[in-house]
Amino acid sequence: MKTSAVSPSYINIGYYPQFLLSLILGGSILLSFTPYWLDPTTLFDSKRFFIVFYLLLSALMTLCSSSLREDIIHSLSNQSRLSKWLLLLAVTCALFANLTSLYWVKSQAVFSYGLMLITVTTLLRNVVIQNRDVILRLYIWLTCSIFMSVLLFHGIATWQGDTPNYRYIFSFVNPRNINHIQVWLILPLLYWAYLHKEKQYRKQPSSWIYAIPAVMHFSLLFALDARGAFIASLGGIVLWIILSPNKIEHLKWLGTLLALGLLIKWLLFTPLPQFFMQGVWPEGQGDIRLSDSNRLALWSNASAMISFWGHGGDTFVCNNDVIAHTTHNSVLNIAIEWGIVATLCYISLLLLTFYRVCTCANEKLQVLGITVLSGFAYSLISGVLNTPISQGLAVISVASFWAMSAPTPLATSSTATNQQAAQPFSKRLTIISHGALILLSIWAIVFIGYKTYQRIDNNQYRHLNVEYYMPQFWIEHNCMDAEPKLKSISSK
Repeated sequence: MKTSAVSPSYINIGYYPQFLLSLILGGSILLSFTPYWLDPTTLFDSKRFFIVFYLLLSALMTLCSSSLREDIIHSLSNQSRLSKWLLLLAVTCALFANLTSLYWVKSQAVFSYGLMLITVTTLLRNVVIQNRDVILRLYIWLTCSIFMSVLLFHGIATWQGDTPNYRYIFSFVNPRNINHIQVWLILPLLYWAYLHKEKQYRKQPSSWIYAIPAVMHFSLLFALDARGAFIASLGGIVLWIILSPNKIEHLKWLGTLLALGLLIKWLLFTPLPQFFMQGVWPEGQGDIRLSDSNRLALWSNASAMISFWGHGGDTFVCNNDVIAHTTHNSVLNIAIEWGIVATLCYISLLLLTFYRVCTCANEKLQVLGITVLSGFAYSLISGVLNTPISQGLAVISVASFWAMSAPTPLATSSTATNQQAAQPFSKRLTIISHGALILLSIWAIVFIGYKTYQRIDNNQYRHLNVEYYMPQFWIEHNCMDAEPKLKSISSK
């Protein structure tokens, strides 16, 4: 009897979060190498099926294990009081909008999906710090995966006599999905390289080897013409340099790595491969895009859908007949779906993160916080929080920042005394929290499972030809037969 009592605790707390972390990173590496011969629907949906799998698995584990629920409750209770209240208020307002949503069944899937991402974040929080070296190594493999994917495409296109560009690459994968991955990796890998440079410079020239992943990312940003990702990542790096004592040295080093990235882009992607193989110099080299990529019209269309209480999940994609995209702005998306109060809570949490980054003396904590801020800053102009691989990396980034900035020591799976010392919640509140997690797990399994079943049962809707895509959740057909429309939009 004692063995059976101890075994579930060991499996759920000691093993499952570790397994989950390995699954997210391992799956991201495999799915980020994108073969050009697959159709876009298969490419996008395979990544969404992957994250749906580990969200539903986490929901099932949470449902069946009280010890795992204890771990989640303790992780949430270990946040600052203000953070907990802001998060609770945001979830409460989102719950109200969800229960009164315009598209009720669709909204349940979107809402439970978001809450399960928060749940996975709490699960990873207790394992990310002790596994930070493993995470960085897998980040390098992930960098190599996306780099080789883009290099493969450019090589084949050049061999066939075509000139690759950021539009041409859409034929097999959206390059912005690659940028959505990069924004969570660049600063951690850059900081990791800088630490080795500080320790080994002048002693071992091989210290520059650690900078190769960062240089690869910079070359990809140049090759994919990634304005948004470049601004968000470079803005985070500049903030890190401003907060550091060795600003001039940092800037010189950063300038060197950027120059190397541009050089690799010229040598491996464009324009030199086309010049040597085709005898032509590709047009547009060095041009800077100044257009808004239809963002202003998109945001104007989205702003018309905002209400105080929110309309629930899938509202934008089911009413945006003019422009077939997501909002490309996380603030607008939350305002449309979950209301003004939830949006203000979201903004406040980001401002708290910024304040903590600027006032702490721990450089590692600063780097983790700036990484989170860079990703969410990018979400103000792109769909970085909607793409599945990016969501998994965002969860790891937020979990790392939460763990490092915890006001009380982290609990470990081997010591229950730490959990007692933290005094997470009262007994009554703990019971309520267990009930809420059980309900969330059932809700997620039912509605996310149903949404996934619809996708599989209809063979990803390949038999239908659409005029435009609606890729908020899947690549297309996210809002089949959705009625009614918002009056303020349909009357236009």
